[in-house]
Amino acid sequence: MSSASGPRPAARRSAGFTLLEVLAALLILSVSLSAIFGVFAAAAGITERVRTERSAAAVAQSQLARVGREIPLNLGTLEGVTADGFSWIVEIEPFRDAAINPLAVLRPFRVAVSVARGRHQLSLTTLRLAAPTDVSGIEP
Repeated sequence: MSSASGPRPAARRSAGFTLLEVLAALLILSVSLSAIFGVFAAAAGITERVRTERSAAAVAQSQLARVGREIPLNLGTLEGVTADGFSWIVEIEPFRDAAINPLAVLRPFRVAVSVARGRHQLSLTTLRLAAPTDVSGIEP
């Protein structure tokens, strides 16, 4: 016969969590949170890299657009640094191709822009047409 005054053993076990259950729950929670924080940190790093690459592309495109207007189409190299720390180099040289007629009125010139900041570097290259007499450092 059972006594009415004492709690039953099954009732005592269901009254709360054991220390081992609480520790297991905390372990699972900490592993989950560290994985989530790792994903957020990686996403923040990727976002910063993309922002830097976009800024570098904007600087390179800006320097290419300046060639022939603000930057004279002169053979050689021109260097500079932007206000936000990007260093850039513009290189202008004759474009050499056997298919180009040497008697043509306009000749192509290779314009290459390299932009760097820290470990990030970007290069863009294009061709510009100009009369040889308009370019210093080359004979017509």
